[in-house]
Amino acid sequence: STVTGVDGALTDPCGGTITRTWTYTDACGNNATVTQTITVDDTIDPTATDPGPQNGLPPVFDPLQVTDAADNCTVNPTVTFGGDVSDGGNCPEIITRTYIITDDCGNTTTVEQTFTIGDAVLPTASNPTGINVECQVDVPVTDPTVVTDEADNGATPTVTWEDDTSDGLSCPETILRRYRVTDDCGNFIFVTQTITVMDVTAPVMDAPPAALAVQCIGDVPAMIDLGYADNCDPTGVVTGSDVSDGLSCPETITRSWFWTDACGNVSATVTQTITVHDTQAPVMTGAPADVAVQCIGDVPAISDLAYTDNCDPNGNAVGVEVSDGLSCPETITRTWTFTDACGNVATETQTITVHDTQVPVMTAAPADLAVQCIGDVPAIADLAYTDNCDAPGNAVGVEVSDGLSCPETITRTWIFTDVCGNVATETQTITVHDTQVPVFALPPADIAVQCVGDVPVMTDLGWTDNCDGASTVTGVDGALTDPCGGTITRTWTYTDACGNNATVTQTITVDDTIDP
Repeated sequence: STVTGVDGALTDPCGGTITRTWTYTDACGNNATVTQTITVDDTIDPTATDPGPQNGLPPVFDPLQVTDAADNCTVNPTVTFGGDVSDGGNCPEIITRTYIITDDCGNTTTVEQTFTIGDAVLPTASNPTGINVECQVDVPVTDPTVVTDEADNGATPTVTWEDDTSDGLSCPETILRRYRVTDDCGNFIFVTQTITVMDVTAPVMDAPPAALAVQCIGDVPAMIDLGYADNCDPTGVVTGSDVSDGLSCPETITRSWFWTDACGNVSATVTQTITVHDTQAPVMTGAPADVAVQCIGDVPAISDLAYTDNCDPNGNAVGVEVSDGLSCPETITRTWTFTDACGNVATETQTITVHDTQVPVMTAAPADLAVQCIGDVPAIADLAYTDNCDAPGNAVGVEVSDGLSCPETITRTWIFTDVCGNVATETQTITVHDTQVPVFALPPADIAVQCVGDVPVMTDLGWTDNCDGASTVTGVDGALTDPCGGTITRTWTYTDACGNNATVTQTITVDDTIDP
């Protein structure tokens, strides 16, 4: 297998040794170690090229004049000031500036830069007074006369604009405006005027539309742009934004416009308040006219009623019907209601009265009848009826006798009362009166006998009757006033239930004419 080595610490990166050690210990603790020694010693000087020569008084030391400093070990060698040495001349004077390049291990290299100046005495001047402006366009044009105290050991030096350098920022932006002050030997200095550009004036926004109240959210006017003006930025327009209070009926929408200029100056926000509150009730199609019907089946089917609303979509309201729970009459109230999103209500009602006033129609009762016997009375039959509201059916008759006889009057009555109490009645009168006399069988023929003892035994005689049926009756002998000669009248009599009387007789003559 393999094992990764471990480097010992390098105490001095510019001169020292690193001991690289590989160690392996087996499972039984036997240890094997090998090492490598690495010697580190940087003795190579850094490199650089002389900066190009310049005319004029050397400026403030700037290490960036050395642009190609490099080293074998150090990434960025240090550039330090080595001194300026003049050749003592005058117009020109040559000053040699030394730059020292040092790596991290102290190895050094020097390079030189020459500056040629007219004389050894530099002119003098003070920095012009700084100025503050709001906008870039307010920055004044260059004006060398802002330098007012330029001086030199000889003639008055010349002041010229050198350059403007911005810090690249904004709000504020700082511009350093340099003026070169040059004497007649070409010696010069720079003075700097600080110009601060800082916009502190807020933009001005056009007046917003007046507050507005509308019925529906759809009535809210479209957003418009408002114009603004600014002291620095170009004029323009800005689109507003709507913020609702999240309520309804009313909902308040605050429409706001504001503009922030490039320096973050915010115009005073202008607002328009729009109140959305629907106060108009929906409009519903008129309910059907009130109606009175005979039967619940005559009640027309309920239908929806159309409605329109100024804000909500059009639609149909479903009716609800409520009965008063009574009957004959029953009153049904149909109500159609639509409530819009803001609680405005449209209501239509219809009253339907259900009252059956029509009498049922019954089949005519049989004609009145007169019969002899109770058995002749025909069986009672049901009578059919129809009704405008109730289902058709049959009425069962009821018969009542007057309790008399001969005649007996039986009144048959058929009654049907519908749900609303309308009554249909039919009657039939049957008179039962037996007026037929019973009929006897022929009685025995008249006979004549000698003696009373010869009178035949009394016999029963049969009879029939149209109502009473048939039976027999025992005769009755009349008195014999003279047993030796006279007549017996044997009489059979039957009176039916209605008093109809039938009588037959037999004459028995008793006449004893035989001598002893």
